[in-house]
Amino acid sequence: MGIEYQDMKSILAALKHAAPAARRNLLFLGDAQIHFDAGSYVDLAEDVGFELASVPRTLDLGTLGNSLGYARVESLDINGKASLNLDLQQEIPAALSGQFDCLIDAGVLFWCYDPAAALRNILRLVRDGGLIVHITAVSGHYGRGYYNIHPSLFEDFYRINQCDFVHASYRTKPARRNWVGRIKSLFRNTRDAELVSYSRHPGNVYLKKATATNISFGDRLALPESDLIPNNVVGTFAFRKNASAEPRGPIRL
Repeated sequence: MGIEYQDMKSILAALKHAAPAARRNLLFLGDAQIHFDAGSYVDLAEDVGFELASVPRTLDLGTLGNSLGYARVESLDINGKASLNLDLQQEIPAALSGQFDCLIDAGVLFWCYDPAAALRNILRLVRDGGLIVHITAVSGHYGRGYYNIHPSLFEDFYRINQCDFVHASYRTKPARRNWVGRIKSLFRNTRDAELVSYSRHPGNVYLKKATATNISFGDRLALPESDLIPNNVVGTFAFRKNASAEPRGPIRL
């Protein structure tokens, strides 16, 4: 899936407000492509109020991680292109357990046939106080993944495993603009406008609003639910791990 501009904004906000005490080791899940340039990234960090450790001239996972303050930047995938060639659904090496201060899933979980096993291993890879960020399909993406992940899965899994909810965001693909929209876009930054919604508190797992270009969630079921779900919605979910224990699965009663 990779990392889009809007995803990076959510990641920077999470690191700003819930940064690990130490920033040493960063792990990306997936052979992630970065879909914005270094200039836009530097401007975004300034807009968010995140102080970069270094200013990259070009962007790849290494320079991105270093600019966030991490000395060691690894990637994990099964395709042979990552620095760690592992199946996240199998038992991970003991040497990797609790090694990472931050883990960013750039579109791997929804490709795992056994997402429960993958989630347990993700939690094991991160040390206490570490930050976990998922970029994942919420709706659509047919043929480009095995699952669409509901917000309640993340909230129930991480909160039952003593993690703090940081925030969630949801982005849709920009609608095709007519000539009026294209002219307006020349005078203001429409990269985020009306395309991204944010949840700042846990419990917002019920569909609240859905239009062709926007989707948002609330803390209670509202009927009737919208008949329209935007296609290809991506969610970014951030949690902070508080304590190490054998991961357990949620049970919604």
